[in-house]
Amino acid sequence: MPEEQRRGGECEDPDDDATGASAGTDHRHSHDYSGSTPEKPPQTLDAGREMAWSAWEAEGSVARMTNISLKLAETISSNGIKAVYGEPVEIDGTTIVPVAAVQYGFGAGSGGEAGEEDAPGGAGGGGVSIPFGAYVSDERGVHFRPNLITLLIVGIPFVWVAGHAWSRVIKALKK
Repeated sequence: MPEEQRRGGECEDPDDDATGASAGTDHRHSHDYSGSTPEKPPQTLDAGREMAWSAWEAEGSVARMTNISLKLAETISSNGIKAVYGEPVEIDGTTIVPVAAVQYGFGAGSGGEAGEEDAPGGAGGGGVSIPFGAYVSDERGVHFRPNLITLLIVGIPFVWVAGHAWSRVIKALKK
């Protein structure tokens, strides 16, 4: 990002004496608004500028929250396929590629009145990875080897629900 954009560029306030320039002279300097907690620009008596600061401050907190969301999205999108299909591992001439189902969930929000310094907000997230099995490449070719523990974890509740439903159907037919 160019330095002028990041730091605010040219100041048009002739009463601002941040660089030691005398009032009313043409001068250039910058205010650093890039930190996580912005500092208010020099005070003026102009109500329009005060309102503009309040709007900028509110936009700044939203921008920081948006930056967090964008960073998470970039991380997840770049790791997506790598998380589902792991790095190939070679053991005794057999290549194994692990396969998993991966899910992520994130949420963030902020609020408060415009110009409020410590607006309430928060963020949270989580993820889960369920190993389904692996693709195995050996002298017989490439084939999928399922993870039996995952099959049991998914299969047992499925069999229980199907059996329970089937028993209800049988009871209903007997009446």
